[in-house]
Parts: sequence; C-alpha cells; structure tokens
Amino acid sequence: MALITVIAGCDLSVPSDNALERAIAIAELHRAKIVLVHAQAAEPPMVEVDNAMVEQLGEVSAAVRAEEAVRLGTKLAEIQALGLRASVISRIGAPDEVLASAAHDESADLVVVGTHGHTGVARFLLGSVANATVRRAPCDVLVVRGAAVRAPFTKPLVATDFSPAATVALGRAANAAPAGTPIDVVHA
Repeated sequence: MALITVIAGCDLSVPSDNALERAIAIAELHRAKIVLVHAQAAEPPMVEVDNAMVEQLGEVSAAVRAEEAVRLGTKLAEIQALGLRASVISRIGAPDEVLASAAHDESADLVVVGTHGHTGVARFLLGSVANATVRRAPCDVLVVRGAAVRAPFTKPLVATDFSPAATVALGRAANAAPAGTPIDVVHA
C-alpha cells in the first residue's frame, strides 16, 4: 500500500531533524506529500507584570516566531527541491494535539516524530511528545531515534504476537522499506 501523506513533527531540534530525514526518505520511496508540522507554545498568562516587561516579552516572542518561520521555510524549500510535494502547518498548542489534529486534517498515512530519549524520572516529569502522539494520532506513528539517516529501512524487525494488529504492523513495516527488502519477524 503506497503512502500518500506523511506528517513530520518539526520542533527544530536535532532529534526532530533526524526524524525528518527518515520521513523524507519514506516520502521519496512513495512519492508521498510531506507535511512539516510545528507546534508553537502558547503565550503564558501574565500576572502582575508592568507594561514595559510585557512589551519586551512580546518583542522576544515575535523574534522567536520569526526565526522559527525562517527555519521552517528553509526546510520546506529543501524538501521541495527534492521534487516532493511539501507544506508546513504551524499552530499554537500542545505538540501531540497539534500533530494529531494535522494528521486528521491532512488524512495522513503516517506521522514521523523524533524522541529526545528521556527515560525514568525525566520522562515521568516531562512527559513524552512521542508517547502522547502515538496515543492520539489517527494513523500510524513512527518514532525515530538516533542519528539522521535519509534512507528507507533496510533491516526492518517486526515483533508479533500473531494478533490481527500484529499482522497489520507487519504490512505497514513493509511501507518503510524498499520493495523486496527482507523483514525479520520475532515472537517471544
């Protein structure tokens, strides 16, 4: 089954950029549209702050948003230069909610996100955008770890418990690899 639309979570961090490389490779494999999705933080409520402080904070916030727009535009142009259809969605909200909403609106086949690799107490306290996105997204979610690799998977491994969901996962894993790539299946 060919993928038509791939959503790439893009928070402009290194793990996000690494995931974007994998998303580009999968989109190239299927000639799919790629949608960069960027969640902007909501402005915190201001309590007991004088007008000068509010003005300075507004200027800083505007400068940050302008820099993000430039960086997103650069990424978009790089993807389009590869001959892929691409667009950007930038919304205010929690990243997992923005990603799930964009995936729904775009009828996405796949969401690709990076992970910052928090474990233990850090993950408990900070939460995990990747984990929350897996739970919210209306489609498959690929969580990418490690270094940037602009290539489809060449050695996929799929765990199975022989359930219908595992059978679907095996078929979907084939979408992330070139045709004819052997897929190892493991059952424990």
